[in-house]
Amino acid sequence: ANETGNLAASYHLARQYESQEEVGQAVHFYTRAQAFKNAIRLCKENSLDDQLMNLALLSSPEDMIEAARYYEEKGMQMDRAVMLYHKAGHFSKALELAFTTQQFAALQLIAEDLDETSDPALLARCSDFFIEHRQYER
Repeated sequence: ANETGNLAASYHLARQYESQEEVGQAVHFYTRAQAFKNAIRLCKENSLDDQLMNLALLSSPEDMIEAARYYEEKGMQMDRAVMLYHKAGHFSKALELAFTTQQFAALQLIAEDLDETSDPALLARCSDFFIEHRQYER
């Protein structure tokens, strides 16, 4: 699997490692097989939060949202949840979470992606939040 890069071989090997509870190797080979859902599932089950973030960023928007929910439910690393919601295109959820956790830098990044087609209520909420927290330059 390592030498050929064969996706099927990597997937098969990942399943074998998972059945033997060798999580690190299983995640590695699921990733090589581009079976991100399986790798993400294992990371969540085994609290491999750093690997989860990397895998979610490589994966689909649905997987990003799933990983964001995981971080949000844990109540830790909320910056990761905000980033994943934002990257997945769920601006309103990213903004809501960034407002709640007062992540000014994340709000700035999200606000930069808003344009004339964005919901006016979101734009107003962003500007009000920045004014309220004396973040005038933003």
